[in-house]
Amino acid sequence: FTDASHEASPPHITQVLFPIEPFDPKAKTSAAIIILDPTKPRHEQEPFIIYIENINSDGHLNAYVGEFTAINIANYINIRLGSKWSIKSDCQAAVNLINDTISGKKSTYTRDTYHYLNQYLRYGIAPGTTITHVKGHPEKRKPNRVGWTIDDFGNFLADLAAKGDWRMIATTVPH
Repeated sequence: FTDASHEASPPHITQVLFPIEPFDPKAKTSAAIIILDPTKPRHEQEPFIIYIENINSDGHLNAYVGEFTAINIANYINIRLGSKWSIKSDCQAAVNLINDTISGKKSTYTRDTYHYLNQYLRYGIAPGTTITHVKGHPEKRKPNRVGWTIDDFGNFLADLAAKGDWRMIATTVPH
């Protein structure tokens, strides 16, 4: 599962655990990749979280480009490991643009997304991998978490991780 965030930077995880230095609140783009085991139910998950910070240290990019970054890295992980993990994102525009590019359909590229799309054209999608859209923000659609699917749980964790909300992740993930 992937997600991105473009807002005032969260404190780094070390600043949460060891609050020594103040953090810079300038808006920055960050992203996250959550790897879950599709064979286990939600309450048995032990997510592996990849946090990608300071994608744009100068603050000019946005969450859309952060989403491309996360999807691109997730795809690269699949290629390097020879895995077939499905990549799921709540950014339907990014998912559609990537899938259209791979299938050869004409699409509109921006200066910031062109680089990532070239990576897909050069390396392709990892064999057996799909990039699909999942509905975002299950906490708004199903606030009591009853009936959450693994997609809901993965998307929720990706959103929290992209924002760097480590405290909420710690209270959400069973230990």
